[in-house]
Amino acid sequence: MSKYSGQALVELAVTLPVLMLLALGGAALARLADARAGLDAATAASIAEAARAQDPDSARSVAAMRFAALVAGYPIDQAAVSLDLGDFRRGGVASAVGTARISLAFAPVPGLPRQAIIHSTARAVLEPWRSRVVPPRPRGPSGCGFGCPRGG
Repeated sequence: MSKYSGQALVELAVTLPVLMLLALGGAALARLADARAGLDAATAASIAEAARAQDPDSARSVAAMRFAALVAGYPIDQAAVSLDLGDFRRGGVASAVGTARISLAFAPVPGLPRQAIIHSTARAVLEPWRSRVVPPRPRGPSGCGFGCPRGG
């Protein structure tokens, strides 16, 4: 037997905790990056859906549903989205702010918080070619709308 037979065991005992901290820290950062990408995608999709809606109430409704559907596939807790639709006119700009909490408690790395709060913002132009609720056109004397042929 060699006089260095226990050296490998000592080296393992010294380096294993460092390797474990690196592995857990990397996993925590990967989870945080995945959650951030998911929150960005959900926020952008929710405001895109709102920009195509017919009125502000349906815009809020479809945006909330789209946000919830996308967030469900990511490691996100307590997610919420808030919309600023402005005056909701064609060609206007609407914005959304998404907020979520991510649990990092699975990785007991010194200096790493047990949870993180992330934010995401997105903007979209309200679609100018989509019709909104349009008032009825005035009728001419013959009962047809303005622009119909004479005598019609």
